[in-house]
Amino acid sequence: MNNAHKLTDKKGYVNIVNSKNSRLTFLTLDRIFLGPGEKLEHKYEDFESVIILQQGDFTASVKNNSTGNLDSISGSRKDVFDEFPAVIYIPPGSKIEMETKNGLDAIVYSSPSTKSSSPLFINQANIIETARGALNWKRKVRVIFGPVSQTNNIIIGESVSVPGGWIGFPPHKHDVETDLENPLDEIYFFKVQGPHGAYALHHTYDLVKGSEEHYTISEDTAIAIPGGFHTTLAVPGCRLYMLWGLAGGKKIYKLSFDERFTWLNDAEALYR
Repeated sequence: MNNAHKLTDKKGYVNIVNSKNSRLTFLTLDRIFLGPGEKLEHKYEDFESVIILQQGDFTASVKNNSTGNLDSISGSRKDVFDEFPAVIYIPPGSKIEMETKNGLDAIVYSSPSTKSSSPLFINQANIIETARGALNWKRKVRVIFGPVSQTNNIIIGESVSVPGGWIGFPPHKHDVETDLENPLDEIYFFKVQGPHGAYALHHTYDLVKGSEEHYTISEDTAIAIPGGFHTTLAVPGCRLYMLWGLAGGKKIYKLSFDERFTWLNDAEALYR
């Protein structure tokens, strides 16, 4: 199965990754793509969802008869590489109404859930960015909803590479239940940046099964990751933006690394 999904210019609320076109059970990915002056309404029944603004602007309201409403929230973003996101958390049983003045491009992660809670808006001022890794595997990391957060199932964040750098190195996995791991579906969404064009390379592999997947990443590409080690590399002179979302039967973030490269975790402090 091809786990790479290239976005198109289709307008509206568009599904990209689901259980039918991937081997994922707990996570889907959608896109909200609107032109200037357009409006949208969407209902969320048995799913919780997180909307992450990629570019453009919005004014929105979220209505939930059980847990309360969000009224007249707004956000804007010009660039995912150097600007922080505006984020909306939508619990099950909610409806969102959105409109945009100049156009809107947003990604939506959803996971099955019946446990309702209050909707939540996170603006750019509440996003924290840290640096992880070293040398050519150094990256900026913005955790939006971590393992201990308001969501029921979903863990979400953003990472930005240095030019020609890796994201997710050493390669890691979370596809079995052990003392080190908890099974989590994952979907990556990528953007690339370079002075005259850009691309990146993604690698998913299973050392036990001997299977490998290699993908060339261009602008607006999603990768579904049902299992195996995974990592991504931007080509020299180019930066890589990665939006990552995870969900599973239990909201526990445990992973294991490819043992060939675990020494890099111990050596990071020497290279900073």
